[in-house]
Amino acid sequence: MSPGASTYHALNAADLLVTKFSALALEGMVLGVPSVGALFDGELEFACYEDAVHYVMQPVELHALVEKLHDQPIFRTSWSETMRHNSARFLRRHYDAPVSNPHEIVAQEIALRLRTRRSQGAQCTLEIVNRP
Repeated sequence: MSPGASTYHALNAADLLVTKFSALALEGMVLGVPSVGALFDGELEFACYEDAVHYVMQPVELHALVEKLHDQPIFRTSWSETMRHNSARFLRRHYDAPVSNPHEIVAQEIALRLRTRRSQGAQCTLEIVNRP
């Protein structure tokens, strides 16, 4: 990533997000990026994302997890799918908006804003293109 690049560009390119506690973990959940909560100081009050974030208490645990994710593709796939499932469940439980593909969420938001602008008299068009 280039210096000054958006955090969202980095998050979109990431396979894994490591944080102690951040709203970025929520954004990672929506984008399908699994998160690890590094609680090396033992402050369990920061473990607020339930099982949507994989918490580690020691640097050695983080190292072992990253090594296993790197070295074992079957584990990586299974773990990532489980974390995405847990994230979607967390978001459904705690937020009113339905959780779906991040691209669909963005498309819905754009469509809503265009409809609002049109209702205010603006000339707006929207073309939806489905991409794999």
